Amino acid sequence: MSGAACSEGCARELPVTVARADAPVEVDELEAMLWPNKTKYKLAPIAEIEALERLVSLLFERAKTGSLSPRQARQVSEDAEIAGVELHDLSVEVDGRVVQLWVVVEQDERRRGWGSYLFRVGRLERPPGRPKVDYVLEAPHSHFDRHTGAIALRLLVERPPGVPAPRALLTNDAHRHRQLDGAREQQPRAADNPADAAHREDHPLARTTARLLEDHAVVLIQLHGYGREPGDPDVIVSAGTEQPSDASRGLAARLSRALAGLEVRHFGVDAPRLGGETNVQGAAARGLERCFLHIEMTAETRDALVEDAQLRARMATALFGGSGGEWRACKEE
Repeated sequence: MSGAACSEGCARELPVTVARADAPVEVDELEAMLWPNKTKYKLAPIAEIEALERLVSLLFERAKTGSLSPRQARQVSEDAEIAGVELHDLSVEVDGRVVQLWVVVEQDERRRGWGSYLFRVGRLERPPGRPKVDYVLEAPHSHFDRHTGAIALRLLVERPPGVPAPRALLTNDAHRHRQLDGAREQQPRAADNPADAAHREDHPLARTTARLLEDHAVVLIQLHGYGREPGDPDVIVSAGTEQPSDASRGLAARLSRALAGLEVRHFGVDAPRLGGETNVQGAAARGLERCFLHIEMTAETRDALVEDAQLRARMATALFGGSGGEWRACKEE
């Protein structure tokens, strides 16, 4: 930790548990850190989950300044050790800009499929008239919904001019169908798959998301993928309920304009399925009057987004470009 000569009142940097990178890392390197191959899933002791909850909520808050008080630094170190995670303070160079990130990943020797957590460090511009909220991206089925994690990561670090950047990305690191015996086998009900981060309230990613929703004014945006059936569009937007929200209606309209040539529909309006109604993060958001946006994309759409930076920029403009009026039903700061 830097600043050892500071008095007790001095702010300090993140107490990383690995050496800071001397140079910006490539996005591909970061992907390998977040999504190791064949991660197993193990049940989470409550004390360790609670430590992870505290850690993620505190880092989310302090990422705005990029510093911690000595007391906060001690708390971060203690909670990271209890939860079995390591902290990275690194940067990514994107289009000539360097983006600083705080990254929380599992320790190799204690890897249990509890997810990875990234925070964009520094002040985020909020254009006049925009809601007083921070955007949080999630890819809870990254191994199953191909490319959703990679797309979300790029949306975190890439920022088109004039578009607010998201504050954080929360993502799973074990396949949603990984069972406790190590097998990868889908159970009939999503909630019967212990590693399914979007359908199990006891999953560490679900627990940390609920804590963020409780502690901070956020709009939660989840990226998912699906196999196209006859009559399906390219993208399905939802508020997680059959009744659209102002935020989901606005997003569907913007995505329709931004993703020219792709068909965007809204669950409960002109799409009959894939509305995320059983999503536990959506339920948590509604219970706390936060906005939740659920986005399903076909494989072809995901392929295009992971390859085409300009298409991602148009998507970012739609995702993070809502007007203040869309958030009337959602708590702000």
